[in-house]
Amino acid sequence: MDIIQCPYNKYLTELGCPELNVLFCENDVHSYGNLPGLKFTRTKTIGAGDELCDFKMELIKKR
Repeated sequence: MDIIQCPYNKYLTELGCPELNVLFCENDVHSYGNLPGLKFTRTKTIGAGDELCDFKMELIKKR
């Protein structure tokens, strides 16, 4: 799914600390990337200056 608006980016930028956005983006990697049976990938984030966050979650089939 493509996320085109980020409340973290909006509020942190308004508060004058946009450099903190990357922490929230990295949190996604640690949270979703460690779920059993799920593969999480993302190549872009709004927090890093991209136009969207491209979340991809795939079920990993058990063999």
